[in-house]
Amino acid sequence: MTVSISSPVTGAAITGLTSPTHTLTADTPPDSNAKCYVVTSLGGTQTNVRTHTLSDPFSISVWKPKVPKALPAKNPITSQYPNVPMNQYAIIVRKGVYIDAASVLRQLTIRVLVDVPAGADAADAVNIKSALSLLGGVLFAEGDDFSDLSVKGIL
Repeated sequence: MTVSISSPVTGAAITGLTSPTHTLTADTPPDSNAKCYVVTSLGGTQTNVRTHTLSDPFSISVWKPKVPKALPAKNPITSQYPNVPMNQYAIIVRKGVYIDAASVLRQLTIRVLVDVPAGADAADAVNIKSALSLLGGVLFAEGDDFSDLSVKGIL
């Protein structure tokens, strides 16, 4: 399986957005270990939301390790592993946002990082999947609360 985000993406329920959808178009990734998509159109009611442009980005990228790390051998004397390396995967959303009434743009960045210990992919894949399932469900179910946290500082 490979990551291939299906378009359109149905957004989470957020107060002020009605049935939000985001149509994605594949973009040229900055590196061979990434896939990138830009938002080219919007559906539902998302008044004043802007689609992707170079100076006002709205994109999502998915990254994998350039060189996956392997589980090192145990120390033959202590039977302990040395420092276990992590394989880091990332999902990054970029969105241009106005910071003042003069429409000055700056980039908002959302990063989801997943650090998987080397060897866990083979020894405990089901628990990696369960953790990611939890994350996806919480992000979807709590979208409104996370937006309040980011906008109003309400935790």
